[in-house]
Amino acid sequence: MEDELSPFVQTDFSDLSKWTALLDEVAKENEMGFRAYIAPVSEPRFSGANPKEVVAAFPDASVVFIVDKIALEKREILCVDVEDATAMFRAKADDLWIVENNVSIGNLLFEELLEQVGEDGVLTTE
Repeated sequence: MEDELSPFVQTDFSDLSKWTALLDEVAKENEMGFRAYIAPVSEPRFSGANPKEVVAAFPDASVVFIVDKIALEKREILCVDVEDATAMFRAKADDLWIVENNVSIGNLLFEELLEQVGEDGVLTTE
């Protein structure tokens, strides 16, 4: 089962409490019973790593989630396509399940989600 979980990789280690809170928020079921199925990765080798470096470490994943400084501050996680590490957008923590659930089962392609990204670079769900 662990192999099927999407990597949720910490690249900013400046605030452990924010990392822990974000983990709790993302892994919690919402009112509809959905949640993101993630594999938290908190390894110093990823400190400050760029998306291409992080994605290269998880070639079998469908999508990689990166928790950088922006993610810790704004609760907007960087979602990166494993097939094209230049394709990325942000998703609010409570919307991460939409990305993870749909991409991991092939219900939506990463490119289809990119079409739903607002001018601010964040996935819009309304």
